[in-house]
Amino acid sequence: MLVLPRGRVVKEGLDPKRLKMPDALIKMCSNGFSGYLSLSGEDDAAVLCYEAGKIVAGLWGIGQRRLTGVAALEQMFRMIQGDGACHLDIYRLDARLSALVHKACEGEPVFEAQAMTLLDVDRLMDYIDQQKFSGALRLTVESQATMIFYHEGAELGFFHDTQSELSYQADIKHSIAALEGCQLDVIRFVEQSQVNQLLAGLNLEKTWLHIWRELNL
Repeated sequence: MLVLPRGRVVKEGLDPKRLKMPDALIKMCSNGFSGYLSLSGEDDAAVLCYEAGKIVAGLWGIGQRRLTGVAALEQMFRMIQGDGACHLDIYRLDARLSALVHKACEGEPVFEAQAMTLLDVDRLMDYIDQQKFSGALRLTVESQATMIFYHEGAELGFFHDTQSELSYQADIKHSIAALEGCQLDVIRFVEQSQVNQLLAGLNLEKTWLHIWRELNL
């Protein structure tokens, strides 16, 4: 499952099968929304990122398989139009944090599901410094998550659960790093591609109809 920290809650626990999609996605564009939509199915999950009313990133995953961009959006539409149950959450982020989450969703996993109890933190910090690492560390425990962003080896800030802005202090009191089962993912940002341009210019209604025909004809 794809787990991100929650931003400022707009809506949680929606049934997307009862919404008029993709009208709802287009409305969010016209409202200048920045943040992300999280869609959870029985086995898979998807994330759709917005920046200032533009859809800029998509990520879909099941197990070790993941898709980004237009392919992720199409899988999201299959989840909604399919027979399985799914629910939709919507979270608002400020522009800077939304841009970093966007990059993380399109990023390249370097290490995944590393147990925090076995992690050599000093070695990880040396790696970040020596590689001039630009990307994110994501800590997860079940449905909880925290992200730490870096640019060229320097720490940019934290994305804590229920926050909509980048934080510049670690939340030691509520840190999930010490919780049993906490795991770490290391995600490297990739060079900007045409992915976000393709999503921004995509005809959502046409794509929705294409998936409907695929599933029903």
